[in-house]
Amino acid sequence: MAERPGQPIQVIFLTGSLRVGGTERNILHLATRLDPKRFRVEVWSDYEGEPIQEELRARGIACRSLKGAPSLGEPFLKRLFLRNLPYQWRLWRMLGARRGAVIHAFGFPMAYYAVLLGRLAGCRRVVYSVQDWDLWKRSGVYSLLDRVISRLAAVVVADGEGARRLAATRQGMDPRRIITIYDGVDVEELQPRRAAQEVRRELGLAPEGLTIGMIARLDIAKKGQDLFLRAIPKSRDTILSKTVSDGTAGVTSGQSIVSRLFVMVGDGPDRAEVERLRAALPPELRPVMPGFRSDLGEVLNALDVLVIPSRWESVPKILLEGMWLSRPIIAARVGDIPEMLDDGCGALVPPGDAKALGEAMARLANDPALRARLGAAAHRRIVSRGLTLADSIRRYEQLYASLSESSG
Repeated sequence: MAERPGQPIQVIFLTGSLRVGGTERNILHLATRLDPKRFRVEVWSDYEGEPIQEELRARGIACRSLKGAPSLGEPFLKRLFLRNLPYQWRLWRMLGARRGAVIHAFGFPMAYYAVLLGRLAGCRRVVYSVQDWDLWKRSGVYSLLDRVISRLAAVVVADGEGARRLAATRQGMDPRRIITIYDGVDVEELQPRRAAQEVRRELGLAPEGLTIGMIARLDIAKKGQDLFLRAIPKSRDTILSKTVSDGTAGVTSGQSIVSRLFVMVGDGPDRAEVERLRAALPPELRPVMPGFRSDLGEVLNALDVLVIPSRWESVPKILLEGMWLSRPIIAARVGDIPEMLDDGCGALVPPGDAKALGEAMARLANDPALRARLGAAAHRRIVSRGLTLADSIRRYEQLYASLSESSG
């Protein structure tokens, strides 16, 4: 049954995590930017007290925690009978009580739970987001699950054309049920409000010096922080000599300057391992690690070069944000990145190749004209394709409204 005329459409976002990452930030943007006169939003996630959950609540969005606390350290049988089965029973009952809502699920295994338990509970307006080129999904089991849920879900949303093609070809998902909606750039949120020099000083960088950095969740297997750390020594001589010749570091001969030029922004499960790899570098080569930052527009504006060495991705949000802010970007040629960034507006390197990454870092460090040209071209690419948050929200509102009007 559709919503009664004049009543807001109920939209429930389901996700396992509300930590800090591209998917979580996309949920934050959607939940807070949908027209409140037309949509009534709730966000359900597994755990209590995570950063994005707290920000959602601060902005007036209702949030529910389904598990409350992690249970991975508990014995399997205890997790199964005391945690997982009661959790799925509770989720099924909650979905049944809101069977007229639009349910939008993100991530593994929440998307599978939402579709399968949702259908059992009578929900017919379930949306499943395909947001990553996760390598674990190459398993035949997950391909079978994806084929099943693509036929049970009302619609599957891919965040890039490459992800859409992959879902249809590799996972065998029904292409007629897959649409593409990009996670657009929040232009307002990204507006820098402080001078780049002030932000650099706050991060522990040379205020007037060249700055090269990563902004990503600390997840080595996917985001490739180890590749960035291995690339730094390979780019050292060019960057060091360039910084000294320009006189931009503001230090005297013999002082450590390279350590003030590199930065790794973010937090996550691999922080201890990233810090261990960082400590293995000579002190003068170690990037600063300020942790999580919510002011990404300020941080991006403080970078001369943004590095995205991921081993797999769909369309990383930080890529689009860096392009909007005219940052020259070095990125691995993976996923949907080449669809957005090519040699005309950025530098692409082979995935997993620290040597090529270091060479690209040195090339851009040594050529300010090239940096300016690539940054300007990257901004024009975002503008020409209409990849802003306002465009994304408009498409999601149209999708949710059409599902609410359908009979399911």
